[in-house]
Amino acid sequence: MVVQARQHFGMHIFREIVIIPCWCIWLHESIIFDGDTLSLSR
Repeated sequence: MVVQARQHFGMHIFREIVIIPCWCIWLHESIIFDGDTLSLSR
């Protein structure tokens, strides 16, 4: 499915477009999945 999406997208930056949202979810997983609040001290 990912390979097919990359072929239809047709640009070389497809990997970065996929990696950046995954990285953002990884960094904020406690806020997204555990219901924590966002704080500046973190």
